[in-house]
Amino acid sequence: MGSSASKAARKLPKRAEPPAWVGKRTPGPSDPKPAGVTREQVQEQLASEHKSEAIEQDARDPHLLANLQQLGPVKVDHHMKTIRPEAASNTAQLFQARQQQEQNLETAQQNPGRTASSSQFYAAQLASVLNARKSATDRGAVESVTRDLGIDLAKVESIVRFVNTPSVSKGGVKTVVDKDGNEQTIAKAVWIDAPYADLSKTSSTQSSSSVSK
Repeated sequence: MGSSASKAARKLPKRAEPPAWVGKRTPGPSDPKPAGVTREQVQEQLASEHKSEAIEQDARDPHLLANLQQLGPVKVDHHMKTIRPEAASNTAQLFQARQQQEQNLETAQQNPGRTASSSQFYAAQLASVLNARKSATDRGAVESVTRDLGIDLAKVESIVRFVNTPSVSKGGVKTVVDKDGNEQTIAKAVWIDAPYADLSKTSSTQSSSSVSK
């Protein structure tokens, strides 16, 4: 205990001494060469700063070069066309057909009597007839609609067994809320046939049952 008080306290420097290279500039080519350095040593030092042949060979891909040599030079067809004639012709015919269909539809809407009893009609015309059938009580009401649209009723009656416009059930509409709080309305689609078609089915069923008896 008594000897510890007689030891001199060690003092640390208040700031760190800078390294020996601080403040020195990198010598350039025009700077005086230090003593003992020859010209060959300076040239060798400068040459090491550039890519040598060994470095170039190491960076090359021999497999890629071999594949390129097998492919050979690129052959450019200066007479090649950017658009193939066949594809351009088919595209032009497609646009012409669509334009002709639009013109035919406008003509059919403006002059429905001229295209009466036609077996060709458009989806919009078919949708109008199918919607009219859902509320028609007899065949005459549907026939009046087809006459105004200029389409064949017999052709429509032949496809109504397989095609119909969507209808929404009154009790099939409900609102669903997902986990994020977003509301989504879901409706159940049903198939609605013409009322007069249901009556004809009922009458035919009754007649067949009476015959069987």
